[in-house]
Amino acid sequence: MKKAVIFHNNVCSTSRNVLDILKENSFEIQIRDYIKNPLSIAELNEVLSKSGLNAVDILRKKDKVYKESF
Repeated sequence: MKKAVIFHNNVCSTSRNVLDILKENSFEIQIRDYIKNPLSIAELNEVLSKSGLNAVDILRKKDKVYKESF
């Protein structure tokens, strides 16, 4: 079975859509609600390293806090 870890925010439609796609495609899913259970700095660095992304790439740019900050 295919496995996936999703850092999930149920308020986010993109996150909900990705979760639905994973379920539809029979993934064994490990869900981490990053709002209730934030990632440590070490975990964030690992995710960024594995994904090839930088910190700005993973920000929620539609979020009010982001829009007010940048």
